[in-house]
Amino acid sequence: MRATGPSSTLKRDASDERLSSEAQSGKRQRLNAAADDATGDGDITLVEEPDTSDKPSVSEGTDAQQTRVSPAPRGPGGRPLQRHDKFFYEDGSVVVQVGRTLFRLHKTLLSSQSSFFRELFADAYRPAEDFEAFPGATLPFYVLSVEGLRVSDFEQLLEAADNSFRTFRDRSLGNNDYGAIARAAHALKFTDTHAWAADELHQIWPSDFASVAVAPEGYIKCAATALQIAKDANVPQICKGAFYELLRTKDFGQDDEDPLLSIATYNTLTRARQFCAAFWMTVLLKPPPQSTDCQAHEKNKGGESSCAARGIAYSYPMWTATVEKERLHDHWIDPVAGFDALRLLELENEDKNGICDACFSSWKDAWTKKAKEFWDELDEPLGLTPTPVAADTQ
Repeated sequence: MRATGPSSTLKRDASDERLSSEAQSGKRQRLNAAADDATGDGDITLVEEPDTSDKPSVSEGTDAQQTRVSPAPRGPGGRPLQRHDKFFYEDGSVVVQVGRTLFRLHKTLLSSQSSFFRELFADAYRPAEDFEAFPGATLPFYVLSVEGLRVSDFEQLLEAADNSFRTFRDRSLGNNDYGAIARAAHALKFTDTHAWAADELHQIWPSDFASVAVAPEGYIKCAATALQIAKDANVPQICKGAFYELLRTKDFGQDDEDPLLSIATYNTLTRARQFCAAFWMTVLLKPPPQSTDCQAHEKNKGGESSCAARGIAYSYPMWTATVEKERLHDHWIDPVAGFDALRLLELENEDKNGICDACFSSWKDAWTKKAKEFWDELDEPLGLTPTPVAADTQ
């Protein structure tokens, strides 16, 4: 079976134009990586489709040479295919079809960066078809039907693959751009490119407490998109940052007329918000205890101390007044912002019925530990805690 290339004029002897019935009934093999088998492992299968490409008419019965114009390549149903404006290189050595778009690319480059293409090109059981680049010259031709692969994503992937990462980093790329690259790289096993795109996404949606912005950034749609990217492109490390951006936003940023989140995601966020509220209330319920240095100093002075942390009769009233004054209850859906407020908190010193320097430093350390505890425990209500592997009892 021959997929015709660029339209061209070709003179041939009519006697050489006779097509065998076998050639006329040829079939095109279609690469299919959808996970439709019983094992669900997504292995590529071969699906044969009737050939619908146009055949040039042949005029017989004359020795005069005839002129024939090769038709544009066509896909199933006889619909014409389009060559990509940029990624159809004149010196390309292989033609790949994604959707209804043809890409003429460099086989060596694809093989060096993608284990998917490396295995495809080496598989004797999935031979390439012929693509007529110009009269008398053919190139290997593959039709890809890979689950999750979009033409626009493949374009972005080729941009990254054709340019050094250093040069590509200089471009102004965002959440959707890196997501497209990561999706295509995951589908086609561009391992290094996927790792790079995943790292860029992780910088946008960090998962460590210290890197999370202390206030909502308003990227609600981007956060919802990031959760889908995490699933489609196998980039789970961006989930926590994206979840938290939604978690601390009123109504999770949802619009009743145009909801962004699935019911499952909404329920996950609801559970996580309940956890945030409960955890934050325990932080505000009582002040941290008196520091060991303050206790030692008090003992050395014969039990005399003016630090409010010396007993609950003094520390609780002071702490309750501070919570109300600083409006710390307002951070019940956003403990990250709440812990930042505690970090910046200024308290009266012991000369003004406040706490001593040793206790103030100790309280700050206690809140820092609480912040880490909160962030680590948030994984469970968000469903990010790894499932324990059952011990091998055999």
